[in-house]
Amino acid sequence: MVVGVGLGPRTQRQPGGFEVKRHRRIRHIDTLPTPHRTEPDHLRRPRASHTGRFANTEDRRGFVAHGRRLTGHDALATPGDLERWLWEHDLLVGDAPDTKAHQGHLTRAHELRTTLRAALRQDAEDAGEGGDAAVGYSFHVTLAAGHGAHLTVAADPVDTALAHIVMSAPTATVNGTWHRLRMCPAPDCQWVFYDNSRPGRATWCSPQLCGNRAKTQAYRRRRST
Repeated sequence: MVVGVGLGPRTQRQPGGFEVKRHRRIRHIDTLPTPHRTEPDHLRRPRASHTGRFANTEDRRGFVAHGRRLTGHDALATPGDLERWLWEHDLLVGDAPDTKAHQGHLTRAHELRTTLRAALRQDAEDAGEGGDAAVGYSFHVTLAAGHGAHLTVAADPVDTALAHIVMSAPTATVNGTWHRLRMCPAPDCQWVFYDNSRPGRATWCSPQLCGNRAKTQAYRRRRST
């Protein structure tokens, strides 16, 4: 049996609780990486899945935070960047020649990232925009006596690592954390964050930063009219 994976804004489709078969289990919820080691603490969020971590490799922030200007950049600009990111996040193992990322891998990674970011946009969800989007990965369901069902993918190590990122999205849906992954709606931010609030209704990546900026901008618009 082959299972295709699609993503849509806040999709609730569940894959039946299967997990990707690999040398070790995926760490679905992890520490959210920061693009710059000197980033202010209030921009960091303690928990996010590989989905959020990967989505934030496209950093669109371009505003001043506590006197320091944040400049957006692409952490996956080259195949080498992709390979290094996968290694750093324990998604790539081994030292065979096929563990080297090439331009085709990078193109597929960019397409996957674009799809993930579109699925995490809060404004797209609220406006009812978008729909299911296939991400181009097919998984085989393997049934084994005493071990149950596992999802496997026949691909080289780099594409297998990207498949792990794909599977982190439906897994987050199953374990109830997908709806807490949000994209900050500020046009000059769009940082993907994990909502740790009890009700799970946070809008901004940081109420003290983007939240306050939005309130200030709204106040100035009212004053100007």
